[in-house]
Amino acid sequence: MKDKYIGKYDRVFKELLEKREEQRLIDKIRTESERDKCLRKMQEVIDGLTVDTMKAVDIAKYIISNNLINNLRLNKILYYCQHESLKRYNKPLFDDEILAYKYGAVVANVYYRYNYFVGNIPIKYDIDIPEEAKDIVKYVIDKFDGIPTWDLVKLNQSGAWKEIYNGGKGERLTIPLEMIKKEVI
Repeated sequence: MKDKYIGKYDRVFKELLEKREEQRLIDKIRTESERDKCLRKMQEVIDGLTVDTMKAVDIAKYIISNNLINNLRLNKILYYCQHESLKRYNKPLFDDEILAYKYGAVVANVYYRYNYFVGNIPIKYDIDIPEEAKDIVKYVIDKFDGIPTWDLVKLNQSGAWKEIYNGGKGERLTIPLEMIKKEVI
């Protein structure tokens, strides 16, 4: 009689174990499915990121590597690249703030990285940037190619810069992206 009950409990126990194992498999599949969905979503986000996740120094390195350029001109070109990206894609090309300095718009970390060079920056970097960013840089470089640096400074000292700089009262203040985008160049 005792064996009869043990057999019954063994069957129930075995069924419980099987159901538990089935539940584990279901949970594992559900977890893997959720993880896969999450990974797919993350990949979509990463794939959707283009020019707006870059740093200005990466754009600067690309410009320096492909052009003879000094620090003053580099910062003006970065400003106009940011403007062009805002105009084309409604997104900033880089995350860094642009500040109103005495001689026009400046990306501070780029300015201070290269300010010890007198004349053109003699460095070449092995750097690549997204195609959208390359297109913007090429467009801006070509657009301002024949304009001397000091004329570019004068051009840069109008619109958003002039409003923020305000005769020196706003020196080193951030030029908002909305103002940069509205500028007509």
